[in-house]
Amino acid sequence: MKINVIERKIVLSMREVKAAACYGSDMYYKVTLARKDNPDFDVVVSKNYLAHQNHGLTYKVMESEIRAYDEDGSLLEEFQRLRYTSRSYGYVLKWYTAKMAYYKYVPEAV
Repeated sequence: MKINVIERKIVLSMREVKAAACYGSDMYYKVTLARKDNPDFDVVVSKNYLAHQNHGLTYKVMESEIRAYDEDGSLLEEFQRLRYTSRSYGYVLKWYTAKMAYYKYVPEAV
């Protein structure tokens, strides 16, 4: 648990949230005490946990969506190069979301 005085937040990891959900647990009392000491602070889940919620977004799903939007194959080629040379799923995911945000934009019909 971290107390961010600047943003006025009590930040909990998902593990701490689950532990605090059990009435009478050690974490429950720690959170209760932190809220008592800082009554105007918000209790939030850490951004780390929220950032990793990409349920079902596998490399296979990414590739199939890229194939649907990529006409000349350059995007798919770049994706495959990144996929096999990058050590991090997070890096590939960041690249994918940046690229597909552009490709998935479809203007409204007038």
